[in-house]
Amino acid sequence: MQTYFLVCVRVPLVASDVTTTLKQLGLGVPLVANSAEEALEMLAGLEDGASLGHALVQVAPDTFATSALRGALDRMGAKVVLLHDDLPAAEDTLHFPVLTPPFFTEDLEGVFSPLRPSA
Repeated sequence: MQTYFLVCVRVPLVASDVTTTLKQLGLGVPLVANSAEEALEMLAGLEDGASLGHALVQVAPDTFATSALRGALDRMGAKVVLLHDDLPAAEDTLHFPVLTPPFFTEDLEGVFSPLRPSA
């Protein structure tokens, strides 16, 4: 069974950098989208038995709370990290870890490391 992770980020350079780091963490095969709609299409196209373990989604917390993408990620059991500049709103309201820009590779690794299964 193939394991994937989702990077849904609007800025291609950031998406590329994040994807490289998450691949190095061993999170699986990347799915890279620049919008929620594109991400939903990618998720719908996954083969039966595919697993989506993690997702980094650039979105406002209030938008994500009621989005179709959140529903899809919840159904797949993905561990979600939001990329947004409103840290308190996202963590308090949705209870998801939040990565706030600007960030460094160490910040990205730090937010995903606790979400990885132990070896």
